[in-house]
Amino acid sequence: MSRTGPPLVTPETDDYGLVNVPASMFLFGSESRVRNLTEGVWDDPLIRSAKRGIDRAADAEEGVFHLWMRPGNFTEEHDFERLRVVLEHLAERRDEARVKVLTMGQVASRLRDEDPTTTRTPIGPR
Repeated sequence: MSRTGPPLVTPETDDYGLVNVPASMFLFGSESRVRNLTEGVWDDPLIRSAKRGIDRAADAEEGVFHLWMRPGNFTEEHDFERLRVVLEHLAERRDEARVKVLTMGQVASRLRDEDPTTTRTPIGPR
């Protein structure tokens, strides 16, 4: 990760009305023996990076910081601790009214409200 943190992304709607919210960062991106060896010696680099991404979003006029993970990533207590630390930082920025916390569904709804037209008819049951 760069010293400036992960990127902010711009969600896009495709021709069928599906919204893509690209990933900014995967919270479990460097799971290895190296993490186990460095744990307790240095700060968790993924926590540092996630905090930078949150701060970047707090300071930006536009863009989404999309931090993602899978339920299967949470196998040990330190995995939950990592998420807790990141969410505490996010809550601080939210409480300062510097960021809005939205689900992917809320991001999609906002984007569709801005650009509700699609060039093709959606497929599948309605």
